[in-house]
Amino acid sequence: MKGSLPRGLAPMSFSSALGFGIWAASPLITGRAEPWDAEITYYTLTSVIGAAVVGYAFPRHWLLVFPGAWSGQVIGLAVLPGLDRGWLLLGAITTGIGSLLFLPGSALGALVGRRTRKRRGSKEKTGD
Repeated sequence: MKGSLPRGLAPMSFSSALGFGIWAASPLITGRAEPWDAEITYYTLTSVIGAAVVGYAFPRHWLLVFPGAWSGQVIGLAVLPGLDRGWLLLGAITTGIGSLLFLPGSALGALVGRRTRKRRGSKEKTGD
């Protein structure tokens, strides 16, 4: 269709915003500029739960959550204050590894999203 967005742009955009948001909110929530340095499991929980939400919303594109979240985190590393830019390359590699946490979250969200939509569709057909 003319004028429509490419498939996958929305989940990539949302997951990129999620990745950036995790880094932007870390100093406020954990007191640490780098979310994985927090004493609480902030990075793990926000990654998995946030990815599950995006996977639920876009179940056909759940694999795009990983590169989207990774790119958002790398952008955060590059532009947010309080982070040492000299470690940007290592940070990009490390966030790539850490972004693997987004995969099980988005897979779970996609699974729940598909099942929920199937149930709704079958109820509408049967009139339940």
